[in-house]
Amino acid sequence: MVGMVSTVVRSSRRTKKEEIKKPQLPSLAISPNPAPRNGNISIQWKKPLRNNQYLVVYNMAGQQLFRETLLIDQPQMQTQVSLNLLSAGTYIIHVTDAKTGKTEVGRVVVR
Repeated sequence: MVGMVSTVVRSSRRTKKEEIKKPQLPSLAISPNPAPRNGNISIQWKKPLRNNQYLVVYNMAGQQLFRETLLIDQPQMQTQVSLNLLSAGTYIIHVTDAKTGKTEVGRVVVR
């Protein structure tokens, strides 16, 4: 009978503890969510917006349904968006800063 040999390798070198990243809360909040069909939603940011924004709405197939430019003339933390063109379903909202290119993403369900 052939014996099996198992080897346990132990290292005396300690590795640096990996930094555990806390999950980031969304930087924009959409309400009401779920939203009524043919209603409005409010999009709120944690920090005031200072630059114009591009708001783009996609369906779950990735098709762009509409795009709107939000003109920001003074710092603001909230905007209203009409859902009149959307049927019931789930949608992805991208809000991109026109100056920095930073995009924030949210999701809304329309009933």
